[in-house]
Amino acid sequence: MNQILIRVVSRYAPIITFPVAVILGFIGYSFETAITDKKTPYLENSIEDQREKRFMNNPESEYHTNIPKNIFERNDPKNLK
Repeated sequence: MNQILIRVVSRYAPIITFPVAVILGFIGYSFETAITDKKTPYLENSIEDQREKRFMNNPESEYHTNIPKNIFERNDPKNLK
């Protein structure tokens, strides 16, 4: 009897587990949505646009003045403190 039960369960396991997983996932998603009320705020400008504006408004910033001319100046040990 046990061998027949094991064969039936092993044969139909994917058919049984997928709907169970979908139902449990839906319940968990609904529960999490009900508990947490986190909303992502809408940005008027993208982060890249905000960064570009900030750098353009302040041209004397460290970013504009210390741009290395080549790769060897990027990690110059003389400039490290």
